Amino acid sequence: MLHFEFEDNVEKFSKTLFLLPGSSREMGSVLEESFLPFLKNYSKNIKRNVVLHVFAIAESAVEEITKSVMKEIKFSGLESVKFDILTDELVVDIKLSVSASSEVFVNKAINDLKLKFADVLKDNIFGFDGDTIEFVTGRLLLENKKTISFAESCSGGMIAAAVTNVSGSSSYFKGSVIVYIQTI
Repeated sequence: MLHFEFEDNVEKFSKTLFLLPGSSREMGSVLEESFLPFLKNYSKNIKRNVVLHVFAIAESAVEEITKSVMKEIKFSGLESVKFDILTDELVVDIKLSVSASSEVFVNKAINDLKLKFADVLKDNIFGFDGDTIEFVTGRLLLENKKTISFAESCSGGMIAAAVTNVSGSSSYFKGSVIVYIQTI
């Protein structure tokens, strides 16, 4: 971290330059020890984003179902709560962005919002943040001591590819047969 000052004809500037390592292992400690504390000094609020993953409901239906939750948001101590609804194929994501002066307020608001959304969306919420359908499916299969196999056609093996892209999938995935034409 380098601090420097310079002037032009009108004003004086103060700048900070961070030199970050290329290695992700080294990057973590630099971020934790220098960069993030520096940034927190410039922010008066704590901000946290959470994504809820919703399955088997159309984007317009998710928006309609969640309107009541979005309208009634009133948490003391919060600076702002923002919502975005994004769609990617079969998954609808609800992105929550909460900021407040205290991490306690932010965490309480996030937890309360998760509960309120779960109330209206029920079992259609399959995960949060980095969860994928493949990962959650695998976790549920393992928890319930179940296995899965496929007979695919038009998907051309894409379902099996998605399932086996999860580390440890050999514990619950038995295999797949791809039959594209009837003469096989």
